[in-house]
Amino acid sequence: MTFAAILSRRKIPLRAPSRRLDADRVHSQRSPIRDGPIAVAVEQVKGAQVYMLGKYEYLHLYPVPSTMSVSMRQALYPSGAKDDPRDADLLLDLLLQNRDKLRRLTPDNEVTRRVQNLVEEGGKLVEEKTAQLNRLTGYLKVYFPQMLEWFAKLDTK
Repeated sequence: MTFAAILSRRKIPLRAPSRRLDADRVHSQRSPIRDGPIAVAVEQVKGAQVYMLGKYEYLHLYPVPSTMSVSMRQALYPSGAKDDPRDADLLLDLLLQNRDKLRRLTPDNEVTRRVQNLVEEGGKLVEEKTAQLNRLTGYLKVYFPQMLEWFAKLDTK
């Protein structure tokens, strides 16, 4: 994930080899008395880094639609090469020129995030159960085919 940010009127591309936002760099260049909020362009709407950035109230996150960044990248860099520094500059340009067209991301509260995580985990459990049942059916077909005839459904109690 690539980030770009605006701090006061200076632009600060936030990128590191690990592709993680360096919060110390932002804090060191921000004076809470004179500096206002920092606009940050992100390529994703959810994920660990977006949740991490969402806890700072002075960071205003603006997700950039992937179609917008891809078409802009194709227009400006026809070679199709992708790299983080270039993508960060591209996101920064999109944020500077089109901030009025981008919607600011409002972070979910803690309860909503918990429910979302529980729903995702529930879906993973259903997928895991299906995979286990398919594996069991495969073994039974090979080793004990009568069992499949005796029980119509293997997942019932």
